[in-house]
Amino acid sequence: MARKVPHNFLETGEQTLVNVDLLELADGSGIVTLYGALNQSGANLTRNTNTYCDLEYTNAAFTSTEPTYTKEIDLDFDYTVNLPFRLKGKMLVNCGIEGIGAVGAGNKAYAIVKLRQVRDGVESDIGSGTSRTVRHEPTNHYVDVANTRQRSRIVNVEIDVPLTLYKIGDTLRVTVEIWGAKIAGATGSPEVRVFHDPKGRTGRSNTDANGDEIETSQLIVNLPLRIDR
Repeated sequence: MARKVPHNFLETGEQTLVNVDLLELADGSGIVTLYGALNQSGANLTRNTNTYCDLEYTNAAFTSTEPTYTKEIDLDFDYTVNLPFRLKGKMLVNCGIEGIGAVGAGNKAYAIVKLRQVRDGVESDIGSGTSRTVRHEPTNHYVDVANTRQRSRIVNVEIDVPLTLYKIGDTLRVTVEIWGAKIAGATGSPEVRVFHDPKGRTGRSNTDANGDEIETSQLIVNLPLRIDR
């Protein structure tokens, strides 16, 4: 059971005031929401949804054909820790994937998201998760692997996070990888995109015949902040 109320609390032993977006009473965690952004200074995580980022999405051409999948996009979104906190529980990440430019056949793509910690220049993996696979058809529709028609191309990635302490000066890193492959027979110039605009702009020109477009271009990261009970 989650309550959608901003909440401030003082972590026992840490003496740190933390602002929480959700309280998950079932497992004693507080959900902190961050948004991926790509600006002139690089990729980062922010709580500010009032500004647009420089680039709404990152794109790359498909370079392989099924059954071989290739990592086409690899982005690190960083958050510099200024106050210590602990994570534990289920981390949920939503990101939008889009494939365009295929002729004759389509392409498939999925996301792998990794939670990492960087301390004193050393990167450590905390956990990772993989989304479902989506398939892009030449009409610009996205369907899941069971051929169920869907308007949304938002994929959800779940990561089980063990108890992890982030100290002042650490970097919390969320790595987003997009893996994809062309379906045999695909021609044209197919490419895949992943979206990361904190403002969540939509309404691009490359919609399909039904006017379908991605519901949001936000890359949403929900972190399970540990709350002492």
